[in-house]
Amino acid sequence: METEEKLLSWEVDEYDHRHKSNDWYWALGLIILCITIASIIYKNYLFAFLMLVGGALLGYYAKRLPGRVEISITPKGLDTHDGFISFDQITHFYIPPGLENKLYLHTKRNLMQVVIVSLENIDHDKVRDTLEQFIKEKEIEEPFVSVISKMLGL
Repeated sequence: METEEKLLSWEVDEYDHRHKSNDWYWALGLIILCITIASIIYKNYLFAFLMLVGGALLGYYAKRLPGRVEISITPKGLDTHDGFISFDQITHFYIPPGLENKLYLHTKRNLMQVVIVSLENIDHDKVRDTLEQFIKEKEIEEPFVSVISKMLGL
């Protein structure tokens, strides 16, 4: 992909990291162990294996610290660490008022229709003014999966 003119760019953490106590890891291990034992009792060995691998990966990624990534707005779309999202694929955006540093993008994708981008260390009005040149702003509710993951501390 050719390097395009960046109208606006900023750096953010790859994801929101929440510190987890030792109790969180013990609870994860206990839950995974119980599910694995139940799966073995019912002779569902594949599910038991998947639970062990999934639990280990969840524990690993919960401990891992995020890296810094660059987000940029170009005349053709938004360039994120996950890839490029063209303005043709974005139906509208929303920047909630107040202290929440999030940009919600509603896309035409079948999976993950709402993309959430962090707005730390950048003026929200600059982002809003830049995006309004290409797409309209319309209120978007926080996705249910995001709410649940916050509650679980993920």
